[in-house]
Amino acid sequence: MRGAGCAQVAAAVEEYLPGGQARRDGEETWIIDDCLGRMWVAIGSTDDIDAMFEERTDCWVLISPLLAYEDMDDLLRLMREVCSATGVEGELSCGIRVFADLGEANPRAEANLHDLVLGKQALLTKVLKTDIEAFRPQVEGRARRIASGKEGACEVFYCDAASSLDPDEARATLQLALAVAAQAVNQRRINAKVVCPENERYAFRCWMLKMGLVGDEYKPMRRRFLKRLPGDSATKALRSDG
Repeated sequence: MRGAGCAQVAAAVEEYLPGGQARRDGEETWIIDDCLGRMWVAIGSTDDIDAMFEERTDCWVLISPLLAYEDMDDLLRLMREVCSATGVEGELSCGIRVFADLGEANPRAEANLHDLVLGKQALLTKVLKTDIEAFRPQVEGRARRIASGKEGACEVFYCDAASSLDPDEARATLQLALAVAAQAVNQRRINAKVVCPENERYAFRCWMLKMGLVGDEYKPMRRRFLKRLPGDSATKALRSDG
């Protein structure tokens, strides 16, 4: 994201986290330790970070430790606090990059993740309101790994829309990403065929249900994403206007 200094980001995270302690680790890096011994990293403008934002300067990235699903509410509240404190709410040059723990040395899960994203990219770009470039690492089979020392953490996808920082949008994105990662780990083999269904809404609904995104907990996510696709979610065959 853009619009704030790295020190300002670190200060906002330190203030929010219980027992947060921020320390500088280089010219453009701050590390914030929380009371649970987890490490959050705020990185300012570097060649790698600038490249993520089309080589524009004055950019920063906040990297969380690997979190559990139960930590999602706290993460979303932290995102709101940081965005408010740094003035990036509504900033166009922002996004959320999602990593998931596939387990150490799990080439089958990595291959499945690649094939899943490759096959569903036409649908994912629409429901996540992002560009096809967001899936290029997976499409090219170059899964990025988070710099946290955890070998099993692979990138699922990257959402570069400003709306991705909205709490409800971020929750839906994280829920979908974790479900995709779980399918990659648990399914023995994924068909890499690119899917371009005639009835996109029905196809995506079936995929979400197959991944276990059922019940009231995921109902807002299903509604949010299905509204962005054409077609009919109730039946596979498209209804004729005639």
